[in-house]
Amino acid sequence: MTTLAEVVSERGWETAAFVSGGNLSQRMDLNRGFDTWDERFENVTERSRAALSWMLKPGRGPFFTVLHTYQVHAPYLPPRELADRFVDPAYSGPLRERLDHYLALPEKAAWEAAVGPAYWEGLLDFTDEDVRFLSDLYDAEIAHLDESLRIVFETVMRGELGHRLAIVILSDHGEEFRDHGKYQHDQIFEEHLHVPLMIKLPPKLERSGWTGRVQTPVSLIDVAPTVLEVLGLSADGLPWQGRSLMPLLGPDREKHEGGELSRPVFSQLVVEPGPQYHRSVVFNDWKYIRVWHENIDHTREWLFNLSNDPGERRNLIDVDHSGAPKVLATLRELLEQQGAQDADLARRVGDGITEALDAEGCQRLRALGYVGDC
Repeated sequence: MTTLAEVVSERGWETAAFVSGGNLSQRMDLNRGFDTWDERFENVTERSRAALSWMLKPGRGPFFTVLHTYQVHAPYLPPRELADRFVDPAYSGPLRERLDHYLALPEKAAWEAAVGPAYWEGLLDFTDEDVRFLSDLYDAEIAHLDESLRIVFETVMRGELGHRLAIVILSDHGEEFRDHGKYQHDQIFEEHLHVPLMIKLPPKLERSGWTGRVQTPVSLIDVAPTVLEVLGLSADGLPWQGRSLMPLLGPDREKHEGGELSRPVFSQLVVEPGPQYHRSVVFNDWKYIRVWHENIDHTREWLFNLSNDPGERRNLIDVDHSGAPKVLATLRELLEQQGAQDADLARRVGDGITEALDAEGCQRLRALGYVGDC
């Protein structure tokens, strides 16, 4: 598979990544295409400083930079002053003492301690107040991230880079706070999938473009071809499934909102133990989810109309809803077609390399919710 960094590097751009490890690690070969690969597990403030220092080096030519953080991610341990600002001061449940214990530790020690089961102890018995406390801590983490990124963006936009810099902000998943009975991110409801994707074009493009919100559902697979077009580079000949979103960023975006960029958006997730295969498709305001439990050969299904039910509270699978049976058949077929394409791609790509994780790497990925026992 060809990565975005490889394409950009091969065409003469300087590339650098400032990442926090975990799934984005050199061990997993994700450093391919990056001239500079800076991998350290530290907070967003430190990661931002490293990226900013690199970008501002005198004489820096055209570059492509990635800044990655796990700051807005379980466990939720924002700085004390932000935690105090966001959580309910009247809350006196068990999570208050737990948070105070972790925040009294040095930052790295606090995170490493909190990723263990003690942070989530008793979660099945959490009250609504406990869940709200966790959600408030999550909001505090977002505020912490916002402040760090604000400093980065203000610094680069005020300098000579400001007139030629494009910025793309995205997330790989959201977090659930018992919205559908669970926590963190091991399902594919909208609280997990409806993630931020914000694109700030260079002023010379923005002046002739459009600023606002795009209603058409798009996919993270569209980011790479979009970035290439923003950079003035071609994606021709690359085996990518995504499409450039530039038509949605121009002044005539309305004619594209219902055009070829209005297409099914697919998501998938494999959860251990089981395994459980979660797959979904969103198309024309409808969403279909199918979960297959391999070990017991059991399938569960959901059908939602997102325009009427954005919180996915009413499963229309067994409801006599106008248009639902026809829509359900279409979405099932779309998911089958995508599954066949995925299987064909897997055959063409071949098997990957199995990489043994050391104890630290295993603990970190398990704590972030990405692996089971290893």
